[in-house]
Amino acid sequence: MGYASWLDYAVECFSTREPWLDSIFAGMVDPSVGELDREQIRESARIELRALRKAAARS
Repeated sequence: MGYASWLDYAVECFSTREPWLDSIFAGMVDPSVGELDREQIRESARIELRALRKAAARS
């Protein structure tokens, strides 16, 4: 599978395990903190990358 850039590759391949576990442990301390979904973590990274590209295109 080809990627448009190394940043696209990084977003698609980074481990979501640590942020997911952090959310579980944070929920043990503060029950109002919800557990993050691993795919939501990855989608957030995709959204952030798109926002950075959009901002870079404007400057």
